[in-house]
Parts: sequence; structure tokens; C-alpha cells
Amino acid sequence: MKITVIEKACKAKREILRLEAVNDEGDWRGTYVGTGGAVFALDDDFPDLTPMEYLQVFGVPDKETEKWHIGSGTSTNPVYAGNFPGEIPAFERPLKVANTVGAWWVFRTQKGERLFVPAEYLEPFKKLENVFFFLREHEGIEYLAVKAGFQLEAVIAVPKEDDPEIKELWRVIRSVFLEEGAEKNE
Repeated sequence: MKITVIEKACKAKREILRLEAVNDEGDWRGTYVGTGGAVFALDDDFPDLTPMEYLQVFGVPDKETEKWHIGSGTSTNPVYAGNFPGEIPAFERPLKVANTVGAWWVFRTQKGERLFVPAEYLEPFKKLENVFFFLREHEGIEYLAVKAGFQLEAVIAVPKEDDPEIKELWRVIRSVFLEEGAEKNE
């Protein structure tokens, strides 16, 4: 993923998280950088840096870094490049919804569940070919895994149904569809 995409996501949230993803055997798989809500695979030619070094690359002044949430670590789950146990395909619905807190993409799983993902996390993948989405769950948290071919490009935490932003989004969706239905019935 281009560093400018990662920079934009991090600056919007004032968060930076650097994860080394490893498989169950402990083999190193790659570095992912992003926010607490989404991490993105780095381009192979970009050097591996510490979170503070990434902030320098992003042009964040030293005095501003204290306002940021900064973290790093190693993860075997859910940032796992292979097929994750229990992973199921998530199909993008042709629906982009905007409410007072931003734009969201709606996905549907084979089980009929609907997932709402902030549009800003998915914009980088609009021009890639052969992009596939999968739902993963780890320790009670759902994630959307974004793959281009066999490469894991990103892992995005999916907000829960009781999240205030999701409740507001459902309210907006219902009002739009009820208004459209009312117009058709008149």
C-alpha cells in the first residue's frame, strides 16, 4: 500500500499502529501500518520504520506527537496472511451510505450479516483488480480482510451493531428507504 494512503488514514485519526504479522510457526510475514481501526500492508520497497519514524515521514512535528495514540507490536491474529480459520467471504453491496459521521460501505456475508466499513479505509482498493473481502473473527471482534490475489492488503475492524455511529447509520438508511417506499405508494 502506498505510504500516502496510510498517512491519510493515520492523520485523520491521530493514531499510528505498526504490527509485525507472523504465522503460527513464528515466521515473519510482513509489516502492517495504520490506525487502531485498520492496518495496511506496506509496499515492499518501503523501509521498515518505528511508529515515531513514520510520524516524521508524515511531517508530524515533534511537539504534536503527544496528541497521537502510538503503538506497535506483533500479531498472529487477525493479521494473518493465509486463510484465517473460519474466514468467510464478504460480498460488497453496491451501496455507499453517508451520514453525519462519514461515508460507509455496506457488505453482506454468506450468513446474511451486514457489515458497515468506513469508506476511507476502502478507497485505496478501488483501482486494484482481483480484490476480495473476507470476514474474520478473533476474540469476539469482527474484521474485514482485504486481499488482492493472494496478498493480504489490509485488515479493518468492523464496528459492532451497538456502536452509536452504526445505530445512526441504520436510522438514516431506514428513513431513506421508508421515504422512497412512501413516494412509490403515493
